[in-house]
Amino acid sequence: LDDQYAIRDRNINSSGRLTLNIIHGLSGDSSGFIDEWEVNLKSILMNAPLDYDLHIHVIANDSAEQAVNERIVKSNLINSKWRNKVSLTIHNVESKVEEWTKALQDVLTNLNSGIKPLLIFIICQY
Repeated sequence: LDDQYAIRDRNINSSGRLTLNIIHGLSGDSSGFIDEWEVNLKSILMNAPLDYDLHIHVIANDSAEQAVNERIVKSNLINSKWRNKVSLTIHNVESKVEEWTKALQDVLTNLNSGIKPLLIFIICQY
């Protein structure tokens, strides 16, 4: 990518600062799995960029969404203060999982027929 493309494609918020977007994909509510996610989230928060705002997107099924919401409350992260703006958005995709799983199975089934996917997402459940 050239510099012009990179600058044009960045996410600039209303304050004029760039925003770093991070995406987490979660499925399931195993306590060990959610514990690991919490450690990862806190690591991201503690190492948040100095010059950018931070927006964390969590793509989750029903059980993961509930577990994440509970963990955020338990960890006292609501209304916490940070150097720059920090946002966390949970996107519940439970209604899409069956459709996406079928699409993935179709892609994997057709690999030998000459159809090549550009990108494959693997959904892991714990």
